[in-house]
Amino acid sequence: MTHEPWIDEIYAWDISKYSISDIFYEMRYEGHFALWSLVLYPFSHIGLSLKTLGIVSWFINALGVGYFLKRAPFAWWSKIALLITLPFLYVNPAISRCYVLIPILVFILADVFQKTQIKELWDEKDDGFIKAGILLALLANTHVYTEGFAGIVGGVLFFQTIRDWKELSAIQKKKRIVAFSIAILGAVIAFLQIAPSILYSSVFTDGEKHGLSPFVFISSSGITSPQAKLLVTAAIVGSGIYLLKRDIISTIIVLVSVLFMVAICVFVYGSGVSNRALMWVYFVLFGLWITARKKSETKVSSILLVILCASLYNPTLMLRDLKDLYSGESRFAYFLKDTINKETPIYSNPESFCCVINDYLPEHNFYNLKNQTKLVLNADRIEPEAEMSEEYFKQIFLKNPDLEYIYAIDCRLKTLANPENIIERFNLPFNYDILYPQTEIQKEYFIQYYLLKVYRPAKQNHEN
Repeated sequence: MTHEPWIDEIYAWDISKYSISDIFYEMRYEGHFALWSLVLYPFSHIGLSLKTLGIVSWFINALGVGYFLKRAPFAWWSKIALLITLPFLYVNPAISRCYVLIPILVFILADVFQKTQIKELWDEKDDGFIKAGILLALLANTHVYTEGFAGIVGGVLFFQTIRDWKELSAIQKKKRIVAFSIAILGAVIAFLQIAPSILYSSVFTDGEKHGLSPFVFISSSGITSPQAKLLVTAAIVGSGIYLLKRDIISTIIVLVSVLFMVAICVFVYGSGVSNRALMWVYFVLFGLWITARKKSETKVSSILLVILCASLYNPTLMLRDLKDLYSGESRFAYFLKDTINKETPIYSNPESFCCVINDYLPEHNFYNLKNQTKLVLNADRIEPEAEMSEEYFKQIFLKNPDLEYIYAIDCRLKTLANPENIIERFNLPFNYDILYPQTEIQKEYFIQYYLLKVYRPAKQNHEN
């Protein structure tokens, strides 16, 4: 609960305040899927605060953990080992993004998938396929990294259905058709959301940057020490050999899923943060889960799971929110709160990420500097690197002849911040003070925020 949500987390919360049709439309600017915003939709629409975001994320992670503890076919000691790793102790419950949906869906799917493989468990009412179809449709709408996983699991089930078609009853055939229809519909909905983002979103990766490091997602997972890399290598190799020896289906699923993730990481959307980079762990877990059917297999799977878990401990990342602010946005918001009263308008560069500050200070009045309308989410529609325009300030001063100065906020990606001369970056012909940051660029944060006090052009008594 001490975690400070940052831009990507707050974006989903802000988008969830839209109508359902607008949420789907907004995805063209996001490069993500609507599912997470739809999960948040009922909470934001009844007027709950931003703190709800963390509570929802924690609750979903708890559901996934509970399901894993109850249903996973591993030894109890290996289950405990998994629960205190980076993904389940910090990344999923603390960082409120769509990634928290993936573990619980993968766990339930693994459980259901096992039933689809054992004909003795089939009956007219339930053979697991419709549940699998629903889960695959949901997984296809969580993240682009899971598309390969959902696709290969669906492909395996489809192949098995074709193989067994003559043996199926009429009811079972109808249920299989319904199941695959649901899965395909989910995939189509996912594609229709993500396809326009190729033109509108800035989410896609520079292939040249990631092409030199096809396994950069391992380091991005928080696995940075030589010992951890050795352990994860042993776990991956050991799991691969074990799965190949025991079950060719699980081997194919894990291999295709991980290779698809690596390909997307390299050529489309970089792993960047631990949320994305850790997804390969869930694919390996799925493979170990569906293979562990006998006691002897459970023991080996549990040992491999513990080795994998040993590489996923990162106390530095797990404890970071207890001693540091995650993004610096709340620090900037509280500075605004202490500096500017609620009645004073605050104008924002319309081409920045400053809209998220609204959620920290809902009682303050934030306006779009360009057209003086209420500031709203603009996502990736306009590049955040654009400069403030002097014309925007002139319009405000002309409309408000008694106004002596304007409070204006702006932000820049850390890679674009200039720590040597932050004054030059605004290039305004007006006299102004930079009230924030008060000393220098805060290099530890991905985004640097600024608060300017810009004076009316006629006032020449102020010194820069």
